[in-house]
Amino acid sequence: MMILFVSVLIASLVMAALPGVLYLAVLRWMGLERRQARFLLMSALAWGSAGGVALALLWTTFLELPFDQSDRLWVQAAFLAPLAEELAKAVYFVLLIRWRRIDTSLLGLMYGLAVGLGFAITENFAYFLRAYVNGGESAWVGAILARTFFSVAVHATATGLWGAAVGRSRSAENKWARLLLPYVGFAAALVVHIAWNLSLTIFQVSGAELPLAIGAGAVFVSITLTVLVSWFAIRDERLMITRELGLEAERGTLPEEHVVILASPLARLREAWLQEGIDRREYKRTAMMLALRLRQYRSAKGAERGELERRVTELRKEMQASFPTRSSFPDLSSS
Repeated sequence: MMILFVSVLIASLVMAALPGVLYLAVLRWMGLERRQARFLLMSALAWGSAGGVALALLWTTFLELPFDQSDRLWVQAAFLAPLAEELAKAVYFVLLIRWRRIDTSLLGLMYGLAVGLGFAITENFAYFLRAYVNGGESAWVGAILARTFFSVAVHATATGLWGAAVGRSRSAENKWARLLLPYVGFAAALVVHIAWNLSLTIFQVSGAELPLAIGAGAVFVSITLTVLVSWFAIRDERLMITRELGLEAERGTLPEEHVVILASPLARLREAWLQEGIDRREYKRTAMMLALRLRQYRSAKGAERGELERRVTELRKEMQASFPTRSSFPDLSSS
């Protein structure tokens, strides 16, 4: 009996962690050196699975205190839990902003997906074990089939959408976009999360299948929206790199033929386009960071503009140092 329970324990952990592992594997396969930031993605998963869950439980308990016992189950499951969980997951975004590690919509989307997947790992693990203890193997299998898709999708897409909005706000040229996008993203995350939780609550109370179908539809909409946001995020970064590095190529910071390659995630996987002796990973990181800082510089003011100008100058020097044998490149230290 003990061996069976331990086997279920291990299987539950594997099934709960599988979406997060697959996500990191895909990012690794895509070779996103600058954007994937291995340590930060792993810490995002860790925060979602540990710190986010603990903080969400604490805040949910605090938020439900004003409600009567008869209303707590309904209010907590449908509204308070989504609010507390999204706020708890948001703590990591605050740290990323403070560390200046989230600057584009694509980067924000990736971190948001990681935090959401981390949260789903712990939550699903607990649900899988509870299903087995209360209902046996059939309930355990049913919980895995239902929650591996829907719960993971809700947590990942909700936080991913918010992360994309936060990341885009950090590089937006319009001041209203910089101000409002984080709130729009948080509202979108709450709508996705509340729609699913509310549909489940109504289904459990009434037994009607229509609310559950509506909730499932909301999950599919959120997945579709996340895919669209991903496409726009990749497109936005490609346009940013093409525009900013294209201008830098004209002034001699880097070869013109590198601009098209750097703007394509797949083309960057090739190793032959850089001459021997150049650190491929560091070169791509520097080039894409230069493009980002140049975009931010266009809309910056005051002290922030001066700081970005200093960073742009440093990044240009790093780019120039990558080509010590290219005498045709001008000295950029005085520009």
